[in-house]
Parts: sequence; C-alpha cells; structure tokens
Amino acid sequence: MFSIIVPIYNMQDYLNQCIQSILNQTFEDFELLLINDGSTDDSLSICQSYHDPRIKLLTQANKGVSAARNLGLEQMTRKYVIFIDPDDYVDQNHLLNLAQALKTNQFSFLFNEFFFEKEGINTATHFGKSEKNQQIGLKKTFEYCSHGMGFLGVLFNKAFQTAPIKTAQLRFDEQIHQREDRLFCLDYLLTVKDENPDAQAIILDQPTYHYVSRKNSQMNQINAKTFSALLAQAQIEEKTDLLSDNIQRWNKNKRITENLYLHHYAMQHPEVYEQLSPKLLQMLKQNITRLLDFSVQTYAYLLITRTIDFKQKLRLIKIFHTIKKSNRN
Repeated sequence: MFSIIVPIYNMQDYLNQCIQSILNQTFEDFELLLINDGSTDDSLSICQSYHDPRIKLLTQANKGVSAARNLGLEQMTRKYVIFIDPDDYVDQNHLLNLAQALKTNQFSFLFNEFFFEKEGINTATHFGKSEKNQQIGLKKTFEYCSHGMGFLGVLFNKAFQTAPIKTAQLRFDEQIHQREDRLFCLDYLLTVKDENPDAQAIILDQPTYHYVSRKNSQMNQINAKTFSALLAQAQIEEKTDLLSDNIQRWNKNKRITENLYLHHYAMQHPEVYEQLSPKLLQMLKQNITRLLDFSVQTYAYLLITRTIDFKQKLRLIKIFHTIKKSNRN
C-alpha cells in the first residue's frame, strides 16, 4: 500500500532510530526506499546492516535531497507514497492510522498532525481544527499547502497517491533547496484537480510522526542554497495568484521579509554573492531595488502588517534602514 521514501545524507547518529521505527510498524504492507545521497559517514553501512525484504537501498553521488527524493519517486511501486526524514521517527501505528483513513475513503491527499520534538519535549501540532477527521475540498487543501505557517507545506505529514505523480511525471526541482516541498505539494494538487476536480483530502487528528528539531539541522542554517527560497516563493505566488486575500497577504509578507533578511545576510557575508546563479542574483537585486524605490511604503507596510510580531517588525525595520543607508553609500 505504501512506498516510504527516506533521503539520507550523513545521518549516522539518527538513522537507526528512524529505520527501526518504520520496520516496527503494526501495518506491514509497505516498501522502504532508503536513498543514500553520497553520505561520507557511516550512513550507508548502517543501511546495509538491515536485511529486511521490505527495504530497497539505493545510492547515488551527492546531488541533494530533491534528487534523492526524485530517485525514490522513480522506484516507488505502491498506491500511496509518504516521505520520512532520516532524523525523525514514527510511532508503531503510524501507517495503520493512515491506512485506515485511506481505505475508508479513496482520498487523493492526507494531512496528519504530528509531534514537534525539541530537547526531548513532544508537543502535538494543531491545524485545520474545524476539519479534523473530515473531508475537505481541493481549494481548501490548496490554500493550506500554500500557507507556510504550521508546517502546512511540508512533506512528512502527508500521504500522496502515486498514480497522479506517475501520470504527470512530477518531480522535485533540484535547483531549489528551500520550499521545494511546498512546490511539490502544489504541483501535485494542481495535477489532481485537472484529473478530478471533486477529489477530497482529509486531516487526521492522530499525531504519530515525530518531527525532531535539531540545532545542526540544515533547516536552521543559512548559506548560498538558502537563497533559492526566492525562486520557490516566486513560483508559489504564480501558482496561488487567485487564492484568498489572506494567502496573497501572507505571500507578500514572505517576499518582503525574506528579501530583507537574505540581502542583509549577504551584506555581512559578501562571498555569498559569488555563489549565487545569475538568475538568483538578479532577482535579489531587483526585489531589493523595488523595496528601496518605494521605501515609504515599505516602512509603512512593516509597521502596519499583522502577519509578523512587534519584535520582528523592529528587527526588519532596522535591517531595512541598514540596507537603505548602505545603498546610499
């Protein structure tokens, strides 16, 4: 029933817990695709130590998480696909809960609440409160995945039908290293909508996935790859242009704040500019120039927007002032 894709790069400290939690599932109809993305630690040998017929181990030169997931998509053979990160783990009834919901109704898409784990403390997430354990239409589902709040656009708390992915040959953009998961979700939903406008999704109020926040996680680091979020955000806005005013306001806020933060980071680390592609460098400069050309409106927006808290407003205003002052010089 399930193809489980786990992309792996240098995860030797967490990998055993992840793999063992999957193999311990009470629901056993699954294949586990372990994709070793050119790890230089003991991750590959850890994968090779498991001799379970449900495991398919694939290895490639280091190309990034999107390329690893794409290899998994090419090899999947089951009706549904789910993604699990190699430094996370799942409860033993994780697949059973998903299977029971999907067998009852042939949903095209499934959200599942999860545990956010930090420093050993688990906190259950809560989103879509009015639709818990109920069917929701594609428009509402699309809005949820468009919105970046509350992990609504990530992969690990979802299940996808594999048929639309195979039919449309959906793949992750290997040039984008931030928000590539949200883009994949949106492309998937657009594909499903074209095939079946009446398709339904469901939100399960049964957290069984443990998302573990770690200080050394790539998600918590800024580098040249982080700037690809600008490309992702531009595509997200194109795909969600006709959505509600709330989504459009959130996208505007994300575009402004992200450009300010990243440009300020690049000012402090000028070597980053040399690592950016010409397209990305041009986009960053154009976006900042636009904010500077309309500096009064930018200041006003940062002051009145309700999508960021007061502390963040002050920080962004200070950053914008620094950028503006530097631009004069």
